[in-house]
Amino acid sequence: MKKIILTCLLSLSTTVLADTDEDIFNNAPVVSAENCFTAQGLDSTISKNIVQIVGRTPDGIISGTGWVVKDSGDAVNSYNRVITAKHVIANANEIGVIASNGDFIGVFGVLSKSSTGLKDDNGTVTVTNDLAVLEPTWIAPQQIKRYLSMTGLSLAKYQSPGIMRGYFTNPAGIDHGTSGAPILNLQGDVVGVMTQNAEIVGGALKRVEAYNERWNVNLNKFEVIKVNIDLPKNPTSWGDSLYSDDILMSIGMAGMGIQTKRINEDVVVPGFPERVCVVYKGHMTSK
Repeated sequence: MKKIILTCLLSLSTTVLADTDEDIFNNAPVVSAENCFTAQGLDSTISKNIVQIVGRTPDGIISGTGWVVKDSGDAVNSYNRVITAKHVIANANEIGVIASNGDFIGVFGVLSKSSTGLKDDNGTVTVTNDLAVLEPTWIAPQQIKRYLSMTGLSLAKYQSPGIMRGYFTNPAGIDHGTSGAPILNLQGDVVGVMTQNAEIVGGALKRVEAYNERWNVNLNKFEVIKVNIDLPKNPTSWGDSLYSDDILMSIGMAGMGIQTKRINEDVVVPGFPERVCVVYKGHMTSK
């Protein structure tokens, strides 16, 4: 059974990062950068921990964004966990995690899903949040060293007491595939997770620069390339707080000492809209 699952997921890993227009993808210019996120100014200590979540559902292939959580392993499974949006993997019967360059890291299972929701200062549940914690059940042997080097992102000490509203203009519009991406403050700590893109007003789209990684057969290495995709012009979006008992109890030391405070700050969100790499810059405020 595991062999069948691995075969399915490995076949996905060769295609999920490709731009929808293969001609654009194949003819895209090469840029000098460590990976597709550092090409947009994101620090390499952060970018190496951003992964794409892929899976197979009864309705077809799903994909989203995830991120490795620092100090989230335990005595049973010492590997760090990965957090994504719950709706990304809700119907998946096979889940894989892929690095930004398309390397298949391994098979992951669902350790925990948020269910208790977010609580206000009086302990009343206000919003059910949309998060899931994944743990590796099998790491590709050639990727074990790499995954161990993905030391993870730290949670900010203070998390929003409820859902957050985002405003992004560089570029505008959190699009499909960004669900599960970390919302980073300017210190590089995670203050939340992207869960909903805004409605596209009037179907308006804007072509923006994005990046990807392509295998160069002749040079026997990955290259960072610049591509163009259409994103919605509407700049508003939504993010969920990590302040959920189900989530915090599933990430070991990383979930300890977290408190709530209203968020109102500039943020950076690296994700995989339309299966390419985009770093969004904007502002997030607790609702």
